[in-house]
Amino acid sequence: MTTLSSRSVLPFTLIAAASLFGGCSSDSASGRATVILEPESTITDGIRVAEMAPGDGWSVDFERYLVALGPVSIGRTATSERLDLDKAVTIYDLAQTPSSGDEIGRFAGLEAGRWGYFGFRTPAASEGVVAGPGVTAALVERMTASGLTYVIEGTINAASGQRCPPGRDGCCEASEGPVSLRFSLDMPNDTDYGPCESDEGGLEGFAVPQNGSVTLAASIHGDHMFFDSCPEGIELVDRRAQWLANADLDCSGEVTAEELRDIPASALFPASLYSFAGCPIPVTTAYDWLKTQLHTQGHFQSEGECTKTPR
Repeated sequence: MTTLSSRSVLPFTLIAAASLFGGCSSDSASGRATVILEPESTITDGIRVAEMAPGDGWSVDFERYLVALGPVSIGRTATSERLDLDKAVTIYDLAQTPSSGDEIGRFAGLEAGRWGYFGFRTPAASEGVVAGPGVTAALVERMTASGLTYVIEGTINAASGQRCPPGRDGCCEASEGPVSLRFSLDMPNDTDYGPCESDEGGLEGFAVPQNGSVTLAASIHGDHMFFDSCPEGIELVDRRAQWLANADLDCSGEVTAEELRDIPASALFPASLYSFAGCPIPVTTAYDWLKTQLHTQGHFQSEGECTKTPR
């Protein structure tokens, strides 16, 4: 999606490639598709103050952005043919993935022409998932033990600012100097993305060139948790991080997902600044808000739309 606001947009792309599959056509009329993982720059480079809503004052840096991915699927609408990437669900750290991307597989021997379906899933991790580059066995265990889709860790930072958790007046803290707050968010967020369409022309799927190759991008945008609404199509949004600064209920200097469960959404997301209209799940708590925004992160070819189906 293209974000239109007073701030610039930093695209994130998760690109998919698959292992070898036989197609229906002869080799002379076939092509191939490569799927790669390429993170949006909001994850690898962070989000600066100038890219947030006016007056918000916070910047964001991600130290770890783990996501469980798989399967990746392609299909032909006319024949109902569907091929899945022959690879186990894999946990990737998007914060450590090179901007050039990591290839995760290839589809070979595909019939040249239009393939009308591309889709992927970000499941809850379970037994049998494998570790991607730089992901430790301990992190895999952390995600599988709790059925997590994401582990998102980092800091928000401001030149000066205030943190004031709802109902914790004694914990309010204002600083005229630099202030920093950590977040560590363990989130189950099983979502299907697909069918997906290109941002250019809005066509679903992709074209396989005869005796050629195409690269397919499954994109995950790292800034949605800071959106002020749940947009579809063009993202008429501002980014805000003050809600996260106010979510430190135990005054520990670190916000966790469990704290978000205990905070009514209205306490952090006032109607004057936020809209819950069109969100894919009901929003009652701050935890629901984070889940609903994570459900909206998946895209195709960087900015193309996908149908999003929470599981």
